[in-house]
Amino acid sequence: MYKKTIKIPIHYNLTKSKLSKLDKLTARLTYGVQLFLEIIKKEEVYTRTTLTPFEKEIAQKTRLSSAYIQQCKDKAIWMYKSYKKLHKKWETKCKYAKGKYLQKLIKRKPSFPKTNKIPVRLDYRTAQIKQIKKNLTNFWLNLSTLKKGKRTLIPLNPSDYYLSQLGKIIDCELVKKDKYYLHITCEYHTSKQMVKNIRSI
Repeated sequence: MYKKTIKIPIHYNLTKSKLSKLDKLTARLTYGVQLFLEIIKKEEVYTRTTLTPFEKEIAQKTRLSSAYIQQCKDKAIWMYKSYKKLHKKWETKCKYAKGKYLQKLIKRKPSFPKTNKIPVRLDYRTAQIKQIKKNLTNFWLNLSTLKKGKRTLIPLNPSDYYLSQLGKIIDCELVKKDKYYLHITCEYHTSKQMVKNIRSI
């Protein structure tokens, strides 16, 4: 079993109203992650259980649904753990470094996670890939909006190659680089290969 990320652009004919919804949603998600990171830094807690008591407060500030709040929490935890891992490697290198190399390492000290536009992993609760035959496209992202119980269809523009690469969809991320892309994580099962020959030296 292995996983692969497929990058699919949001359709270029996306309406202004739907683009506005994406901008507002991704901004709120970034704000949610930022609030969790501030709590992690202040309280020095970074597990799902220890951060759960803060969910209600952050939900009130961001006006995000509970599913989105949990996804923001998971992203903040992942970012902080990645930072701690890098920091630990940096400390080990500094311990044995000397002279100019040590000075270079000190300048490269890992910084606490930045909170620019942060893509958050969205699971089936908030985002689903739908195959619907329409004039614009056959593939759509069925996305929860900021209004409770309301969802919107976002058109996708996949190439034939990426469609052939789709496997079991695990989750996805909305990423903005000049324009929006949907990064879809797919899971694949590989068949076991029987060993026919063994060579020894």
